[in-house]
Amino acid sequence: MTAQTGFPGAPPPGRGIDGLNQWAHKAWVVINRILAGKLNCIGSVTLTANAATTTLTDVRIGGDSVVLLQAITANAAAALATTWFAAPGDGTVVINHANNAQADKTFNYAVIG
Repeated sequence: MTAQTGFPGAPPPGRGIDGLNQWAHKAWVVINRILAGKLNCIGSVTLTANAATTTLTDVRIGGDSVVLLQAITANAAAALATTWFAAPGDGTVVINHANNAQADKTFNYAVIG
């Protein structure tokens, strides 16, 4: 198995101008989506009822990631003041929060970095 080098998704050597044109078109599509705010770094999480922690699992989370929350229910908005994160790891982060029976503390989240 050979390690990949260079830009991910770049055409392999020997595909010629057609391979380069196809890759350039894919890159153009991705860049335009990014400029339109479509970053592919979002998800949804509901805090676990009757527990003080919830583990958020997402392959985009790494040790240097920042996870941002947007409350989408009233109970989630009320929970923000007592919600905080442990240090993120490889694909997960533990969300610490108040332990209560509310089952609808739902957030949208974004992973940056």
